[in-house]
Amino acid sequence: MGVLALALSLWVALPACSGTHLRLAHLPTPSTGPASTVPGQPPVVWVSGQTATVTSHRVNVVEQPGTRLSIRRLAEGATKFFRQDSGQWVLMSADDVQLIDVGSPVCVESLLDRNHYLAIRVFVGAACGPRP
Repeated sequence: MGVLALALSLWVALPACSGTHLRLAHLPTPSTGPASTVPGQPPVVWVSGQTATVTSHRVNVVEQPGTRLSIRRLAEGATKFFRQDSGQWVLMSADDVQLIDVGSPVCVESLLDRNHYLAIRVFVGAACGPRP
């Protein structure tokens, strides 16, 4: 009986998840020119997905294939969150960050230090990835 109920709930829920297509956002970049790595420094990595949870220490993201990724926030509010307002990216207050909905699209600029992602900037309401 439990398997039938699970299958039925998935059958009902999956159409709501399919067909979601996010337009890639034009995001501000810290520099122009070709990407480069600096010896001894962690590379910058962009992560695109939907929020699972946002806490004072982490941003948990579900990527497109369903992979869950836990991204650490920098200490003392150093990780900055932005949202669009009238076509511009504006800094979100700490109170607004606590109100980010589960399932919100995000694009996270992060550092990859060994196996740890460290969030630098989080763009709420945006998708990121290769441009066509």
